[in-house]
Amino acid sequence: MTIEITTTKGQKNLTGCALGKKYRRNYHIDDFDDSDEIVFIHFSPKVFSLNYDFFKTMFGPSMKKLGPKFSTHYQFHSGNKMRDHISEFITKFQIQEQYV
Repeated sequence: MTIEITTTKGQKNLTGCALGKKYRRNYHIDDFDDSDEIVFIHFSPKVFSLNYDFFKTMFGPSMKKLGPKFSTHYQFHSGNKMRDHISEFITKFQIQEQYV
């Protein structure tokens, strides 16, 4: 299954915990955590960037729940720079969780 992440109201950047929480709820990410299928996350070309707080709030609960399986359960598709940032965000989250 595929989830298309896009922006609203001409917004180009996805930032902040509040927006991440809103997107998690609106896209029903909790339901996808329990799915047996691979979930493809596609960021629309309208999304120019996202920050760590947004990503952590949208996908952090999934990373905690799924552990190492997160990276195989959720497959991210976006431009090269955004894909690099997502990879860095996942690594950063995993490192922070080890020391909490």
